[in-house]
This record gives sequence, C-alpha cells and structure tokens, in this order.
Amino acid sequence: MLRLKILLRSFLRRFGITKILVKFFSSNEYEKKFDNAMFENIKPGDIIWDVGANIGYYTVKFSEAVGESGKVYGFEPMPETFKILSNTTSTLSNVNLLCCALGQEDSSLSMSNDPNIGSSMNKILINNSIASAKNSVLIKVRSADSLIESGELKIPNFIKIDVEGHENDVFNGMSKLLKESRLHTLAIEIHFAILEERGNKNAPSNIVAILRNNGFNVHWADHSHILATRN
Repeated sequence: MLRLKILLRSFLRRFGITKILVKFFSSNEYEKKFDNAMFENIKPGDIIWDVGANIGYYTVKFSEAVGESGKVYGFEPMPETFKILSNTTSTLSNVNLLCCALGQEDSSLSMSNDPNIGSSMNKILINNSIASAKNSVLIKVRSADSLIESGELKIPNFIKIDVEGHENDVFNGMSKLLKESRLHTLAIEIHFAILEERGNKNAPSNIVAILRNNGFNVHWADHSHILATRN
C-alpha cells in the first residue's frame, strides 16, 4: 500500500497534476497543516535540529516553542545564506548555528552559487567537478552520528529535515541516532522530483522503512511531508 501511494505521488508530479492540486487546495493550507502537526510534538525544553535551516523561518519558531530551557541547532551549508540566518537569529540565546550540511559521512563538497542551477542543496555536483568552476564554494558535510559521538552536539528530541533531494544521505548518516529513545519526532520534506532527477526515486520508501524499523510511526501530513513519531 505504501509503495502504491509513493508511486501515485510520483505519477502526479511527473504529469504536473500535483501543482494543479496544490493551487486548487491552497499550498498555505498544506503548510499550516504540517506546521500544526510539527508543533504539537514540540515541548518546552526540547533539543531541536533544524536541518536545512535556510534563512531561519522555522529556526525562530522552534526557538519560541522550546523556550529558554530548550536548544535549537540550525544547519545551513551555504555561506551567504548562513549570514542571513545568523542575522535572523542573532538575538536568540537558545539557538546555535552550524555552517555545514548533514550527510552520510564527514567530508566536504563543492557547491555552485550559480543562480541558474536551481535550489541550493541541488547545486552540489558529483566528484567535486565544480572545484575549478566560477561561483563555487567548498562546504563542510558532517554526519549526525559523528556529531553525537564526538560530543559536539547533544541527542536531539526533534529533527526537521528539508534538504532538497539529499534526504537519503542524511538518513544514511544517522543510523545510530535513530535508535536513541530521546529522539521522539522527525519532520521531513520529501522532494520527489529532485530525488528522481538524482536517480534516487526509491528514497521515499527507503526512508519510511528506516523510520519504521527504528520504532517510529510514519504519517504523511500531506503530499510531500512526513511526520514520524516514536512508538
């Protein structure tokens, strides 16, 4: 049944039907529904990882939700975007920022700043082929497990993931973290079209299987967002 749902979503996107449905039902309603589902699972004092924080829209909201006793870690790999994120959160004492991406292992990758390439996380090029190109920047990649094992970060209670087609990489780097009972909720945006373009069309079903195998209930909040809560 799950595989059928994922294939249906892929079919709808391929033929542009999803965009029509979103316009018809209002994308704001989808976002509001997902936001409500997320914040119902956040408590004061929680530790949150905002993976793919961008300019800080959710980082600020998470900061308010966890209060002074909580902590929010925002991950954003693009230096220029990171500067905006830093300015956005400069007055928030419970927010720490990391200028890096989460991935399968600790490494570095070249990323293009070329506006014609598309969304930020989709600008990462294979085999660092952009290293000699103009408008490129070398970004740091860390695995979630490495950050925990090194003692750099504490185990989060809640993780939001929006990494534009690199969802599989993030999950491949957090196999140990997913077993931690203190991690009670993950909120993930699944970028079906980008995953297919990158040859990872099976990533959504793989992610759902990983979550379930680690004791999470998986709920599709809408056509592209997963909310996974610990059993």
